[in-house]
Amino acid sequence: MKNHYMMEKVRLARIGTVFAVLMAAVVILAPNALGANHPVSSTGLTFIDQNTCYATITTDIPFSLDVDDGDSVTIYYNYTYIDHRPGRDLPNAEHVFSQIVAYGGGVAESHGYNTTKYTEGNGGIQHIVYNVMENTSIWVELYANITSSQPQCIDSDWVGGNITLT
Repeated sequence: MKNHYMMEKVRLARIGTVFAVLMAAVVILAPNALGANHPVSSTGLTFIDQNTCYATITTDIPFSLDVDDGDSVTIYYNYTYIDHRPGRDLPNAEHVFSQIVAYGGGVAESHGYNTTKYTEGNGGIQHIVYNVMENTSIWVELYANITSSQPQCIDSDWVGGNITLT
């Protein structure tokens, strides 16, 4: 019985040592395995009142980004929609925001769609491109669009850009 107890104690010690070595490897390697994240931000706005409407995009899409192989790039598109038309019996205004991101043969597309009557709000779209490689590029397209029948107006804005990864 004493021999079995000692064998079990040795076995548990070995398991503990292996576990400790594996955990140390995870802690040391994890930051490198995940890579850095590089954020790219843009903002869209649609506005309507009793006389007019407009759509606009403000962006900081860079021409190039300094990355390492294995990093990630997150494309943020935050948007705000504002409807300041008086009266609640008006037809809806439509506010549409879109983001298209293309990298390495893959394309991701997302939309934010809102109908309003005398209200405002905001939202956001984001795409994360994982495991990017140096000397490649990411294509980004952003759209903001507003449509209304009262007042009768349509406006849109579009921004597109190629981010070269260096």
